[in-house]
Amino acid sequence: MPDAKPKLLLIGASGFIGGWLAELSRGRFDVIEASRGLTDRVAAGNRAIALDITDEASVDAVFEQVRPNAVILAAALADVDRCEREPDVAQEINVAGAVCVARQCRRYAARLLYTSTDAVFDGALGGYDEDAMPTPPNQYGRSKADAEAGIREILPSATIVRYSLVLGFTRTPHANSYLDRLASTLRAGQKIEVPITEFRNPIDIQTLAEILFDLIDRDDASGVFHIGATDKLARQELARRIAVALGCPGDLIQPLAALPSGRAKRSTDSFLICRRLPRLTGRAMPTCDEVIARAVQTSVGQT
Repeated sequence: MPDAKPKLLLIGASGFIGGWLAELSRGRFDVIEASRGLTDRVAAGNRAIALDITDEASVDAVFEQVRPNAVILAAALADVDRCEREPDVAQEINVAGAVCVARQCRRYAARLLYTSTDAVFDGALGGYDEDAMPTPPNQYGRSKADAEAGIREILPSATIVRYSLVLGFTRTPHANSYLDRLASTLRAGQKIEVPITEFRNPIDIQTLAEILFDLIDRDDASGVFHIGATDKLARQELARRIAVALGCPGDLIQPLAALPSGRAKRSTDSFLICRRLPRLTGRAMPTCDEVIARAVQTSVGQT
């Protein structure tokens, strides 16, 4: 398609990450935003279309109408505790829905990029590269690992991107993000208890978007890619540094002495080691402090 922009079907456009992708992709792709919560319309310069990935007829109809060159699948049930309480729902959305989309991508010869998670690892090893075998600690992680396997069986050319905590303020009504919730509580002067035994290497939303767009453009970017900072922080220290970057007192962040009852098991240290992306693209991953600075500066500058 030398004289036309690639047609990108963005599934999950009404969520936090999908909303940013929809905004930042303009000018680079002919974007069709798709989500169960959308109605057929023109959305801020992009076309929008209703799509329910758990409904095979809905997926069939959208692919027949759009005939995309590329698809980013960012729709998922990401509420870890709800996935634990409702495993059948997690299976329907996160596994069956993803597999349904992959089948249509194969049918229409569309590039597929699937967004996955560090939750496919339990954290016992303290670091995982792209070749590590998934060891999910909860139903959410199991559903995402199963989706990865199902997609790769149907569409070996698919790109699977795992990331941990994504930092940025939401750009989409009714969506929320970790940074939104944290900033709201801190600016109200309220203390927050955060686990000290869970370690993460976050990425900011703008860097993530740039990488996803680069990968979806490449025919040689099949398989699994990890995206995250070069270092890791305990979630308490990460939250403290975010508080300081937001101009709030760091001592509002307190250690969580005991995990709440009924909370699904989380990974202890799911540090994502990013080997493949720098080798393929030459892009260097940022540090945690660089991620925090870019998330706060970019988001504040655009809100």
